[in-house]
Amino acid sequence: LIEEMNLLYVISSCVYNTLKSVPKVVSYRKPNGQNVSNPILQYRRYVPIFSDLRCVLAIKDIPRYFSASSIKNWLNTLVLFQGVDPHNKVHSVHINYEPSGWILAFDLNINLCGVFDHIVSWFREPYEENCKENL
Repeated sequence: LIEEMNLLYVISSCVYNTLKSVPKVVSYRKPNGQNVSNPILQYRRYVPIFSDLRCVLAIKDIPRYFSASSIKNWLNTLVLFQGVDPHNKVHSVHINYEPSGWILAFDLNINLCGVFDHIVSWFREPYEENCKENL
């Protein structure tokens, strides 16, 4: 599936295309931030795709192959969500309401980081193998 059906590219494209459909918000309060109230983020509709990607990346040697074949989609996905929920200083005497959008941004960040850990897991492999040989 990985080579014949290009599974890694398909999954990484699904992640990118799903999250790309979240419109950006441009306002004085959230410059260039994502619309965290969008149903894709609000109802965490991206979670199954991230789960599939983590599952595939947990297979030995797949993260290295992913880094060579599909890293461009992954980097484009990361670019989409830079500054997903920027915090701007509020100048007032008292704040009665704090928006909960940061929770949705935090959930997305956890999923992105979970996949990132799998992607870079192969960086440690040569070091761990050398350590075992030297024991």
